[in-house]
Amino acid sequence: MSTESSHLQDLAEHAPVIAFQFERLADGRRRFLYISPAIAEYFGLSPEAVMADAEIWFDTVHPEDRPGLEASIGKSAWTLSDWQWEGRARDSQGRTKWFRGRSRPKSGKDGSIVWSGVLMDFSEAGASGVELPIRLYARALESVPVGILIADANAADMPLIYINPAFERITGYTADETLGRNCRFLQGEDTKQPELAKLREELKAGRETRVTLRNYRKDGQPFWNDLLLAPVHDGSGRLTHFIGVAHDITAQRQAETALILAKEEAERANQAKSEFLSSMSHELRTPLNAVIGFAQLLALDPDNHPKDKEHAQEILTAGNHLLKLINEVLDLSRIEAGYLELDLQPVPILELAQECSRLIQPTLHAQQLSLSLDFEDSLDTPMLADRMRLKQVLLNLMSNAAKYNRTGGKVRVEYRRAEGDKMRLSVSDTGQGIAPERIDELFQAFHRLGQENGPIQGTGIGLVISKRLIELMQGQIGVESMLGQGSRFWIELPVASAPSAQAAADSATEASLSQATPADGRTYTVLYVEDNPANMLLVKHVMKNRPGIRLLGATEAMQGLELAETERPDLILLDINLPGMSGFDLLQYLKSHATTQGIPVIAVSANAMSQDIERGRRAGFLDYLTKPLDISKFLAAVDKALSGKR
Repeated sequence: MSTESSHLQDLAEHAPVIAFQFERLADGRRRFLYISPAIAEYFGLSPEAVMADAEIWFDTVHPEDRPGLEASIGKSAWTLSDWQWEGRARDSQGRTKWFRGRSRPKSGKDGSIVWSGVLMDFSEAGASGVELPIRLYARALESVPVGILIADANAADMPLIYINPAFERITGYTADETLGRNCRFLQGEDTKQPELAKLREELKAGRETRVTLRNYRKDGQPFWNDLLLAPVHDGSGRLTHFIGVAHDITAQRQAETALILAKEEAERANQAKSEFLSSMSHELRTPLNAVIGFAQLLALDPDNHPKDKEHAQEILTAGNHLLKLINEVLDLSRIEAGYLELDLQPVPILELAQECSRLIQPTLHAQQLSLSLDFEDSLDTPMLADRMRLKQVLLNLMSNAAKYNRTGGKVRVEYRRAEGDKMRLSVSDTGQGIAPERIDELFQAFHRLGQENGPIQGTGIGLVISKRLIELMQGQIGVESMLGQGSRFWIELPVASAPSAQAAADSATEASLSQATPADGRTYTVLYVEDNPANMLLVKHVMKNRPGIRLLGATEAMQGLELAETERPDLILLDINLPGMSGFDLLQYLKSHATTQGIPVIAVSANAMSQDIERGRRAGFLDYLTKPLDISKFLAAVDKALSGKR
């Protein structure tokens, strides 16, 4: 035997405790593998006898404490948690003493469990060993800020036998007014609460339960009671009491209710705002459709006098400015409300920059500005972005660089690799620059840094929208500026892996205003269902540029349905807001009838919110065009739809 083992054995045999090693086999049999000689001193039993028959020691345990001992062993075996037990047993003289046991289990591969631990006599602690903990527990109950109650589970109607001071403060009832009564008196006349049925069922079954009840204080004021009830059993497992813990959660409930009401109010306000914006968008776009549409026709008509075309262009410029203002306000509202959806994909930047350059050419020409595109050898590296929204941002930056420049100045667009896996796109101008203390105002709505009354048109929210769009695309936007020298606005976005197929489609050439009759000489019938006379007249004039198209008009849904069934048009143009029946309802009716279900339908609507467009696509429209119409895009959509009929 090693010196260390000898020391351990000497310690076990001479320590003032009983050291043991106890085993429970997989079949339930149990035995002591080792028990120290102290078993004889405390119980008058020899170690050999106990190891031969473990039950002779178990028989010394007080009958009332034996169930608790068995339960503690079972729990430790099941959970492999430390075994702890305190109870009474007969010593070698037949006297009842208090013993405390502690051990730690270890499971074996064969399903057995072995506990190694100690058993000690703590009876000599006398009154202080039992009464001190009791006094400590009582003091703790008196001090806690939550209500504590104890009910007698075996007495008739389960009366309260103890409440602490906190329970008195919560309810307003004193101990004299409470003890001996069932705590249901706190319910008042509010006895139909759903949680009460659960409470009664769990109490009847003797199970622990937690419920939230609306109770009433002595003065009649309601309060919310978060009540936890736990059963107490004696050594034989018999239910004796229920201990309750009551939390007054009235303030928490009130805060939750206030939060819910505030959220609902915010949602109602947001919904009202969205509905208002949608309605205003529709009401503004409808007359703008006529204003911009006829202005386009006048400006593009080769037979018009140059002065008339110039006047038409002024109308068109003002109309487009008003439309831009409407779009930017709606964009900002959609972003703030979280309604804006993005389609992130690889976007080739050189192609996008060239496209934006063409769009700002009139401004560049008017101010005699030069434009340069400075792309390094990584120019083919696309950005990961929503192409339409990135174009919106870049166009805004380039347009600002042109508008706020000096006559004869320069606009420069640069594309470089940035830190990390990002690319930087910057737009520089040679304008007056921005004072350092006013830089932060650039990205605040409706701030134009003193240009509000100047000759340059603007809304003051373009940069705000640009910033939020770039951030939604997981990028950054910033500005560097020096007074008298100009400004550089930059955006950084993640690198994408390949060019977008959609980008090519988005930048495809549009249909020209004039187009010859189809080569097959066929005449196509197009039905336009529209209740607004100005919009109907506009489309009639636009269709004069398509001599191969016969246009039919209907001012209400039922009339349009009759024409669709009798004329079998090749294409239907359908307004959404129609009297009597919406365009969505009419579309479903057309799709459900054999005579009309094969006719392609394009929506032409002033409902231009993103959710309106998405709803239109889901409903089954071939395309969804928003008012005011871009005549070139409108004709391109019509040509594309009819090309499938050839």
